[in-house]
Amino acid sequence: MASAAKVRSKKLAANKDRLNELLAELEELCLESADVGEIKEQISLTKKIYHESDALQCELLLDLDGEERQSAIEDWSKWRKLFQTAEIPSVRNN
Repeated sequence: MASAAKVRSKKLAANKDRLNELLAELEELCLESADVGEIKEQISLTKKIYHESDALQCELLLDLDGEERQSAIEDWSKWRKLFQTAEIPSVRNN
């Protein structure tokens, strides 16, 4: 793996860890009935990091070949599904 790909891979791993933390924090905020503004801010940050991670994944795939590439595609697909199905209570404007 080229050095640029290693940097992207490390950044992507860090983003995934951060997203897991943000989802846990978001769930906690919702369960504690936190301020709607605070919850929306958390959602916005989570979306930003998620989209950044998706872009990094696309860039990383350009640097990979064969089995490495296929493995990365499968890993990101599973991760995206997990992220997109996270059970976070909905936020409503009352």
